[in-house]
Order: sequence, then C-alpha cells, then structure tokens
Amino acid sequence: MEYIRIDKQYYCGVDLHANVIYICVMRKSEKVVLHEELSTEFSKFLKTIKPYLSSIAVCAESSFN
Repeated sequence: MEYIRIDKQYYCGVDLHANVIYICVMRKSEKVVLHEELSTEFSKFLKTIKPYLSSIAVCAESSFN
C-alpha cells in the first residue's frame, strides 16, 4: 500500500447527513479555526471555506449512500 503526504496550511473534515453537513477546518498546527453546521447546498460549503482555498485539503466521510 502506498501513502501520500499532503502538506497544506488547512485541513477540512466533512461529516455528511441527509439535510445538513458539519465541517471542521483546522490549521496545520491543529488549532480549530471553523466548526459549523451547514445545509447540504454545495455553494454554501464553497462560500464557507473560501478564505482557506489557497491551501486546504478536504476529506469527507465515506458513507453507504
């Protein structure tokens, strides 16, 4: 198995639900800079993470649906 190293200034985790998503953005130093509940509209997600887009890695949970 091969692993990759992702070196970004910010890291974002996304928890998916039917009507909402929860996002958490952390700095590389592990300080939380954003923790928010959003509707599932992708445009709102993009607007919320826009200040971090210059250097961010985003990961979403793997779900059944």
